[in-house]
Amino acid sequence: MMNIYLISIPDEFVKWDCYGGHVIAAKTREEVIQIAKEVSADEGDLVWEEHHRLEVLATNVKHEWGIILSSFNAG
Repeated sequence: MMNIYLISIPDEFVKWDCYGGHVIAAKTREEVIQIAKEVSADEGDLVWEEHHRLEVLATNVKHEWGIILSSFNAG
């Protein structure tokens, strides 16, 4: 069973060619941060570790591990 998380970064870190947030299925908060860091674009991976907001949207859900939805600011 997985939890569904919303991880996002503050608007001041979202420039061009950057992710602003993800909905991720994972077992732990640490996994969510690691996934966000691994797919980071021009925002860099450090912002996901130091400046993220993390919310639990659902618990004990049957879902595959990984990113469900992302917000990307292309430029």
